[in-house]
Amino acid sequence: MVLSAVASSAMAQSNGAATRAYWADRAAGVTPTATSSDRMETPEAIFVCSIPDGNGNFVCSTPVTNRISGGPRNLSQWHTPESMLYSMSAACPSPRKLPSTTHLVWGCGFGATNNSNSMDRSAGVDVDGRYTYYCTDRQTSCRRTMP
Repeated sequence: MVLSAVASSAMAQSNGAATRAYWADRAAGVTPTATSSDRMETPEAIFVCSIPDGNGNFVCSTPVTNRISGGPRNLSQWHTPESMLYSMSAACPSPRKLPSTTHLVWGCGFGATNNSNSMDRSAGVDVDGRYTYYCTDRQTSCRRTMP
């Protein structure tokens, strides 16, 4: 049987995607026996800051750390919520601005599994546009976007 070039290319792309997903799962500690039924919908981890007050002071929570203060008189480099966000790239490696009426919010590009390094900080935060990830209960965070 001879496959057309298009069919052959489609099979190679499909196998490549499956291979990448397999190795991403292995790197995250998921065994090959984990099935889609073992994965649960997990909201995107977010970096949340209060809107600066009249003096420019604010408080942020990252997926890793809760309630860090900043402002124009802060001795560190955290003079604005954005400067805090970009100085903490390990906590939020792929930030993208999300709409919120109550806070300044950025999505971080991985699932918030509520383990020590990926807490969900959305309590009391009006936020739209978060991605959904599919993680097992053993993962500390994940980037799988399909079950």
